[in-house]
Amino acid sequence: MLGEAGQLDQRMAQLKDGLGLADAGEPMHVLRKPERAAEVKHISSMFDLLNQQFEKEKPSLDPTRQAGLSSLMQRLQGVVGSTTSEGLSLEAMMANRGKIDALKRELSPQARNPSLKGPGAAQGSRGGRLLAALQELKMFVGAAGMAPNSSAEMREAAMELFARLGRLTTWVSQAGDDTATLDKLERDQARALAHEVRLYAARRHPLLAQPVWPRGEATIDPNRIFFAGGLRMRKELAGALMFSGLELAVDAPAGADVATHRWQELQSSNVAVFDLSEAQAQVYYELGIALTIGTQILLIAADETEIPFDIAQNVSRYSPGDTLRPWLANEVHTAIYGLQVRGGKESSLAATLDYAQRVATGEPDNPLFAVALKVMRAAGDDPIKFRNALTTFNAYLGTGQHELLQTRWPGLYPDPRARRTFAVMPFRREREAAYAVIEASARQAGVEPVRGDQADGQEIIESIWHEICRATHVTVDISGFNPNVCLELGMADALGRPTLLIGEQGTERLVKAALPAVAKRRCQPYEADPRHAPQFAAALKKFFAAP
Repeated sequence: MLGEAGQLDQRMAQLKDGLGLADAGEPMHVLRKPERAAEVKHISSMFDLLNQQFEKEKPSLDPTRQAGLSSLMQRLQGVVGSTTSEGLSLEAMMANRGKIDALKRELSPQARNPSLKGPGAAQGSRGGRLLAALQELKMFVGAAGMAPNSSAEMREAAMELFARLGRLTTWVSQAGDDTATLDKLERDQARALAHEVRLYAARRHPLLAQPVWPRGEATIDPNRIFFAGGLRMRKELAGALMFSGLELAVDAPAGADVATHRWQELQSSNVAVFDLSEAQAQVYYELGIALTIGTQILLIAADETEIPFDIAQNVSRYSPGDTLRPWLANEVHTAIYGLQVRGGKESSLAATLDYAQRVATGEPDNPLFAVALKVMRAAGDDPIKFRNALTTFNAYLGTGQHELLQTRWPGLYPDPRARRTFAVMPFRREREAAYAVIEASARQAGVEPVRGDQADGQEIIESIWHEICRATHVTVDISGFNPNVCLELGMADALGRPTLLIGEQGTERLVKAALPAVAKRRCQPYEADPRHAPQFAAALKKFFAAP
């Protein structure tokens, strides 16, 4: 009800547009449109339903809350009655908007801690923590559904999630301290629902990508946890998850391709845990993949670990002598129900539409493409409509061409008319000579070179993300297996950007042990003075000549 009433400011703007900027003091009956009568009926009927529900539940509320909500309902009834009045002026509608905002602020603390049936759960207990986490998710989708510029589809999706979370919180409250029931509720519903809320939060970030691994529709297992790190921490994590209904993603079986297996396990996991303590190249590489595909991540590290740069999330610290299993269980629980992406005004919709239109021009004549593109264009800024049409469009392209991702940050695409290469490397004096050769070769081929330390933007990792998204070519210097470099390589591979691996002489012999995910790919070595290395120059020339 508050969500519907909260659209008053949007309706005022629509009325003004339709009336040629009518006087704000002009009565509403003069401004009436045929749609107005249906709108009035809709708001009135919604209030009647809300009031019926309140009267039904009122006897179960404690007296203080009952009195407070009764007062709120009376004031809301006054606003609704005023809103649906034929003589209401635009000026009065503005005043009502302020009243609605005040009512929402008053209701918010009670919505965070609602009256629920059943014995409830003590604060700090497992049930209490689960209840608090679900309430936060419920408040998020409720606020999203009330946003002034939300479309009908966006509000409907948010309110559906809100209702499902509401039912689930009731069941958790009724479970009390019944461990078996809580286990079932988490395993069967709560974790999956938290994942759906995260997808809703990132709804403006759809991206078509062509990862370097085999593609196919991945199904998230809400009870699966991915881990990258040392063997000791893996054993501790397995122990922490033993009685929680969660399972740890398995290692690649004998004979399987390790890189493909890890990619598929990461895609299908609800949360990915990365132990950064040992600065392992493979860990940072997989973290780059997880950041790209929007996986919920948990970063952990020993107290004294130095983190290379801003990796866009807090790192949970531990002491090697700590009792790790209870701590890990708590951290994983927090990650499962956390919201690391809350969306915003920035969006990938326009960029993805433009890319889809370019892709469609190279496909055989198929009227279904035109229909899907028309729906995507008509969706405008509605990410729900857009995503539905984009899913259909991607299906028409055929299996294995593109992966439809919902990325951590809004994404971009390379501009085929303005080719540019992004140089991923540790920018130290000993690497300057190699970069000079890369830069000269790129310019000679008509490709604009960009260095990682020159990326625009306040947030380092997000700026690098945008540069990799826009690149038609990416050179990656893996000399020394720098963690930053490996993370950025993971991003490039998850997006499917063309990459050339390079490294100082001898690096190529170390790849299998340090970075097994790319062991099958050629690493082009360069000598101490790469300016006089014809093979290196030839490899760069061939790379930049490719479209």
